[in-house]
Amino acid sequence: MEYNYSDLKKKSVINIEDGKDLGKITDLVINFPEGNLKGIIVPGKKNALFSGGQLIIGVKCIERIGNDAILVRLIERKEKIEDNDFE
Repeated sequence: MEYNYSDLKKKSVINIEDGKDLGKITDLVINFPEGNLKGIIVPGKKNALFSGGQLIIGVKCIERIGNDAILVRLIERKEKIEDNDFE
């Protein structure tokens, strides 16, 4: 299926892991000269997963593009902190 940028930028980007609305697409990442889509860029909203700025979501994270929304799967990485990390 083919989409153009003007259609994509109207859709909300939703993380299906936690149901959060990440905003609407502000830009695309395209590989030149091949022209392959590498990812989408959404504004980073302040919450537990993102601290602000822009969030780049790779194409592999996109699960589905629907009529109203783009569903992505982003998993928060929690690093294990060892007691000796503070010594």
